[in-house]
Amino acid sequence: MEIPFGFRPKQIKAYKCKIIITMSESLQWGFPILGVTESKSVSIYDTFKVKCRFTLKKDLRFRLPGIMDFDEEEEFTLELGDLPEQHAKNISKWFRIEPVKNTLKNLMDELIYRVIFQPMKPLHAIIDLHITRPSGGRWKFKISVKATTPNIDDAIVIRSPLNRTATIQFKLTNRVKQWAEFVAKFTPESDSEFNVEPKFGRLQPHGKYKFPPLFSSFT
Repeated sequence: MEIPFGFRPKQIKAYKCKIIITMSESLQWGFPILGVTESKSVSIYDTFKVKCRFTLKKDLRFRLPGIMDFDEEEEFTLELGDLPEQHAKNISKWFRIEPVKNTLKNLMDELIYRVIFQPMKPLHAIIDLHITRPSGGRWKFKISVKATTPNIDDAIVIRSPLNRTATIQFKLTNRVKQWAEFVAKFTPESDSEFNVEPKFGRLQPHGKYKFPPLFSSFT
């Protein structure tokens, strides 16, 4: 059995009702219904762009459309929506939001949240932000986050006589105090006379160095 019903909210808040289905005086069913009003932005609200291994701190301000009532003591909550699958793990580690001002004093007031973005690898994603309040209602905004290619760490110069192999070694650790998997390879346009060993392994935590270095050779 299907029972169609409609919901046409006039304000951004929570609406509640209960549908009663009666078959007889002794048999009936009750179905509580919660209606949540949403305001959804289709355009990109703001953009956060920074080079890898740098930190971006920026305040994000929201004036909530459609809000018609509020309580000065009521706190709004901002959360990330569903993240793109290929970037979800890294965004969760590198992107965080802290409340600076999460209450309103009047209908024209703004909410303020501080974004801290510390990417370690290049990425570009569009993510959703959800703002909610205990009395009901949800505001959705889209933002763009982009981590660009980092600065070059160093230039390595190898000199070798003709038809002979020269090898240099260099030390490399993780930037944080955790182990990390690595893959060492050259870009596709690199000349085949170069080689690097090992080609994969684990980087030691920052501040520690006990294992053999990486070797790069040129023939």
